[in-house]
This record gives sequence, structure tokens and C-alpha cells, in this order.
Amino acid sequence: MKLRTALTAAALAGSLVTSLATAAFAVTINQGTQVNCTLQNQVDSKMKDGDTFTCTTNGLRDANDNDVHGTIYGHISEVVAANYAKKAHVKMNFDRIRFSDGSSAPIDASLVSVDKRNQTNGLRAATTIVGAMIAGNILGKAIGTNIGGLLGTGAGVLLASNTGSDIVVPQYANVKLSLNRTLNTRRQSY
Repeated sequence: MKLRTALTAAALAGSLVTSLATAAFAVTINQGTQVNCTLQNQVDSKMKDGDTFTCTTNGLRDANDNDVHGTIYGHISEVVAANYAKKAHVKMNFDRIRFSDGSSAPIDASLVSVDKRNQTNGLRAATTIVGAMIAGNILGKAIGTNIGGLLGTGAGVLLASNTGSDIVVPQYANVKLSLNRTLNTRRQSY
């Protein structure tokens, strides 16, 4: 009887140790956590829906305040390149996170902020200004004034400054997102 009790106690203790060891390897990051990461490739409004990007985490801490390192994988959608009639638009979607130990999990996160720059096409702006200057000059001569070219240039500058700019999120830009759901994963056993 004592042997059976000792074996049962040993089995329970072994099971408890295994459970505790497994729990110790769990990565949990709470909902609402702000995740800072560095973009590893440029994202811009000239890309296509479905193109992918990666972002490496900076200073990420799990629910137990342990430092964790990971790479977030995502894709872009709703891409609209800038033109005279449309403003540029790019939506960054965050799909998965892979931790340095090899484990991964789906990630549900929203973009909070991103370093981006608007990029006006210089050739397009110059062409607009020169075209407006020529049109103004022709119109000015038709109505008998010499200031048509000057007025056309002014209108061209105004038009060029109001045309859409492409969105460019440069490589190594800082990206901040917020977790919409708690992220749970188990690290891979070796």
C-alpha cells in the first residue's frame, strides 16, 4: 500500500513539475500592450494589395515582465497610389509574430503610429507648372496681355502643390501598434 501511495505521489509530482515547466515557457502579452517595432522593408503606395512586410520588435515585454524578441509578419491592402484625383492610401495588416525561440502565433493588432513621409513626384509637379505656364502664355496672347505666362505659372504651382503625394514608410521606420487581443503562445521544446 505504501509503495502504491509513493508511486502515485511521484507520478503527481512529476506531472506537476512538467506542468510548471510548460507554463514557464508560455509567452503571454496582454491586450492593449503597445508594441514598438522597426520596419525591415519599405512600404509605399506604389505596392500591390497582398505585398508583405516584416517588423522586428523593440523592448517588448510579456505579461511576466520578461524581455521577448520577435518578428511581426504582415501584408498591405487597400493600396491606392496618388494621382490628381485621389489621395494615396495604404493599410498595414499584422498577421503573425514569431519569437526568437521559434514559436509563433497569430497577432490581432491595430496601427497606432508610423514614421512616414509624403513624396511628391517632382517630374509631375514640374510638368504641371510648365504646362500651366504655356497655357497661360497662350491665353494671355489671345486676350492681349503679357502676364498670361506669369498667371499660368502661379496656377501651375497651386495645382502642383495640391496634387496627391505618394505615401512612403521607409525601411527602418518606427512602427507602433496596439494588441486588440491577448497574445498567447508556447515556446518550442528542444
